[in-house]
Amino acid sequence: MARALAALTVLLAGFAGAAPVGRARVVLPVRFDLGPAAMAARFDAAHARLGAAADRIAAAPTLGARFADTFGAYETALADFAEAVEPMTVLADVSPDPEVRAAAQALSERQQQAVIALTAREDLYAALAAAPAEGLSPVEARLRERVLADFKEAGHGLSAEDRSRLLALQSRLAALTERFEENLREDRGEIEAELSELAGVPSDLLDAMPRTPEGRVRVSLDMATYQAVMTSARDAGLRRRLELADQRRGVEENPAILREGLALRAEAARLRGFPTFAHMALSEAMAGAPERVAAFFERVRAAIGARAERDRAELLARKRQDEPGAERLESYDRFYYEERLRRERFGVDPDEVRSYFPLERVLPGVLRVYGRMLGVEFRPVLDAPVWHAEVRVFDAYDADGALLGRVYLDLIAREGKYGFAAMQPVSAGRALPDGSYRAPTAMVMANFPRPAPGRPVLLPHSDVETLFHEFGHVMHELLTRSPYASMAGSQVAMDFAELPSQIMENLAWDPEVLAEVSGRVEDGAPLPAALLERLVAARSFQRGLFYLRQLAFAMVDQSLHAAAPADPVEASNRLIEAVLGFRVQPGAAPVASYEYLFGGYEAFYYGYAWSEVYAEDAWSRFRREGLTAAGAAFRREILERGSSRPEADSLRAFLGREPSLEAFIAKLLEEPRS
Repeated sequence: MARALAALTVLLAGFAGAAPVGRARVVLPVRFDLGPAAMAARFDAAHARLGAAADRIAAAPTLGARFADTFGAYETALADFAEAVEPMTVLADVSPDPEVRAAAQALSERQQQAVIALTAREDLYAALAAAPAEGLSPVEARLRERVLADFKEAGHGLSAEDRSRLLALQSRLAALTERFEENLREDRGEIEAELSELAGVPSDLLDAMPRTPEGRVRVSLDMATYQAVMTSARDAGLRRRLELADQRRGVEENPAILREGLALRAEAARLRGFPTFAHMALSEAMAGAPERVAAFFERVRAAIGARAERDRAELLARKRQDEPGAERLESYDRFYYEERLRRERFGVDPDEVRSYFPLERVLPGVLRVYGRMLGVEFRPVLDAPVWHAEVRVFDAYDADGALLGRVYLDLIAREGKYGFAAMQPVSAGRALPDGSYRAPTAMVMANFPRPAPGRPVLLPHSDVETLFHEFGHVMHELLTRSPYASMAGSQVAMDFAELPSQIMENLAWDPEVLAEVSGRVEDGAPLPAALLERLVAARSFQRGLFYLRQLAFAMVDQSLHAAAPADPVEASNRLIEAVLGFRVQPGAAPVASYEYLFGGYEAFYYGYAWSEVYAEDAWSRFRREGLTAAGAAFRREILERGSSRPEADSLRAFLGREPSLEAFIAKLLEEPRS
């Protein structure tokens, strides 16, 4: 899908404020080997520069002030600060050194507090509000509107007393966020088990699990291990213990943190004139209001309710084959019996499937697929500084050979690392004062199963899908052409942010793509057509319960932010049981480990399903036109834009019409192939 420079120029015509095609991109030089003292010193210097820049903006004459000296200067100051700090704060999730992780976590809180203090400055707000609004380009006008909205969110326009209280609330919430996240990061929650209890777990994964001095197996809660045990261990007692351990992560402190945080958010919303925190959070989102989200929930629940009950009945019937007379399906039974039925009904053996997806075959294939579809080439970088020897680094180049950006891949599970999969920006794309363009950098964290020494990393198909998902986020970051960091890449409405990643999950089910990314570990043979057919036939199996579970999480999130309960654990457990129909184990507190309840995603968990509505609708164009043709338009209208124009406009430009819910509903109702 290589495109000439002249074609790119045509495609970008009319994009006001976009980075010029010929602008050179430069990668931010970063180090990941600083100790806590050096990290703190670097933060202090960056913070001082941020304050000095704000002082200059506030002190400059407002009469006839140029956009570049006001909003442009403010945006640059924040971007400079982020570039200095965020390559350090990302280490909280991935550094193998616990002291560095703790230092990075502390800097993350200091960063939040610094931005809160900045937007609280009356002199800075006065200078920005007085700057002329005439003669701005569309992207400049959008930046102006968003910056002023941030200051109003900080309380400008309220009484001095209310503004002071709001500042205190925001500062306390930032501290609570860091503590909640730190508790989860450092609470590994592993259990010990006898080898006999792990019967059914694939031998290569079992061999890689560490042992205690007494010979017991240490079973961790990292995503790869947890999924493998919950889907394959025949011992229900072990699965029950492991689920309980997972649902008690952070239980010592996080329920109290959540209770306080919910109350503070509700108070902050009232100070700003909103009836609930959910109303305040969604006021700038695609959904617009919690009432629209509630209506969406009802539509989804009506579509999947009967199917979810049928799914549950199927699993209970299969359980009764092992336990005649079993009266109910427990939550820790679900994934195990789902896997049993998938194997028995569709002939999908997960061990056989994994043998066709060694990481060393999958990763190069994923890079090639994305390269063709979006017109980029990935080249390995062998001398880039990294935080761990297993981290891989790639630079992405455009069709004309111009650098686009860099991605760090930290894919294998290890102790002390963030336990799930995520993409995180390291530095955002933006125009620089010298006329060049900051090449964005991003990292992907995953927890693919660590094999025994000398054995290859073999991925279940779900992890192949995860890799395609996270690279959707990566491409959103790397292909940006926004002149402003705050509008670049994935800096979009929260209920739009998952669109690129959810669209790209479909690649993991495309026959031609799977042929390219698969290769049997013994001989490199691609995934056989018959196995692929069985895998695809089972794709929608148990889809009712899957989406009911997603709906339950989203409803918990919305309910907590509609009315802060005195006991969020009890209220959430009750709602989970009512929606899902599974009992929550005594002593379990799932919300204590719901990371989306802090860190910027609160009241937005519904965004996964909301974005998927757009993704399914948009994927119809890929099915119609092919990956390369639709990929060029997707890059142009969605990925390159970020939020430099309204997300709804970008979606309409790609679809050529208003979005529709129908493709998503059709997906919910799709039956497995027999």
